[in-house]
Amino acid sequence: MRFSVLVARIYCVSLFVSFLTTGCAWFRPKEPPKEPVTFSERLDRILKGKSSKAQVALDTLLSGKTMPVYEGAKCFFFYKATPNRTVAVAGDWNAWDAGADILQSIPKTDYYFLTKEFPLNARLDYQIVDNGKRMTDPRNPRTCEGESGPNSEIAMPEYQEPDELNVPDDVPEGVLEEMVFESTILSGTRALSIYLPPAYGREYGPHPFLIVQDGAEFIRLANFPRVVDFLIQKQKIRRVVLVFVEPADRKADYENEAYSRFIAEELVPYLRASYDVCKDRENCGIMGASLGGLAAFQTALKYPEIFGKVAGQSVYFGSDDRVFRMVENGGGKTLQFYFDVGMFETNPQMNLLDQSRRMRDLLTAQGCSFTYNEHPEGHSWGNWRAHLDDILLSFWPRNAV
Repeated sequence: MRFSVLVARIYCVSLFVSFLTTGCAWFRPKEPPKEPVTFSERLDRILKGKSSKAQVALDTLLSGKTMPVYEGAKCFFFYKATPNRTVAVAGDWNAWDAGADILQSIPKTDYYFLTKEFPLNARLDYQIVDNGKRMTDPRNPRTCEGESGPNSEIAMPEYQEPDELNVPDDVPEGVLEEMVFESTILSGTRALSIYLPPAYGREYGPHPFLIVQDGAEFIRLANFPRVVDFLIQKQKIRRVVLVFVEPADRKADYENEAYSRFIAEELVPYLRASYDVCKDRENCGIMGASLGGLAAFQTALKYPEIFGKVAGQSVYFGSDDRVFRMVENGGGKTLQFYFDVGMFETNPQMNLLDQSRRMRDLLTAQGCSFTYNEHPEGHSWGNWRAHLDDILLSFWPRNAV
């Protein structure tokens, strides 16, 4: 009997100890659910219906924020509109297709939203498309000018805007001389703008010179003269003369062999006779963007005795293999090439990224001298203006003789 009582006492003591160590957890109050910390977590909670007041919650979440919202590689687009609308984002990454990225309507709110992921250092243009109407994003203060007007701009967290895009007012300015050139070869005139660097004069010459296609756009949309002002003032490049040529018709000029003849046989001799520019081919360059890049490559490859340098940005190398054949036949052996392209220039109808990589591989196989860059950007002036310094630093760095 005593033994049974002892066992019972031991059993009760063990139960009491067990209760103290674990059992009291039954009576502990439950810990409150962890509050969301990141933007993604807070948004996810709203979208999953854990907030009873979605409109107020979203207004609070987005209060004071500009669009789009960035979190790491994620890019969040939000747009406010009445219900039952088709809202999309068209931009560099989807070839400006208004049907590719449709924003989702958030129930019981006037918000539409979309999440995308881009490289952390990407810079891209886009527009909001509301029931077919394209516009800049009303809540994005960043814009980038294009040929048809402003676009909204994505600047991912690690994108670094080049210093030369915001040149201080105290940086000395060069001079632009405007003229109309009469061409016998083209049976017509072409407008020229000739940039002369600050303190242009014989004591600094002779100057390297670069002929630029789509001249008016490179001045208006890329602010090319001020980029050169800045690089000269910072003593990064030699003093360079720029010759901006405006086509009469881009397609007719740039795909025409006569245009290359005009540049090489009329314009270059005129410049050398009228301005303090170099007479050697090493300091004579030509460049262009997109279709203008095609014109630049064709001209330099056809006249390597005149041009020593050729540059292209987002080059359209044509619908045939003419330019590639010119390189294969040895036309680029004595040229110094620079060309770059956007990583998002992958439109199936005109995949410039594939074309540029093909040219890169061909130049490598031919043993040609070239600099090639790919940027996490698209087919836009925002891309081209940001990399003009790369061209000039590649061709005429300050320590070059």
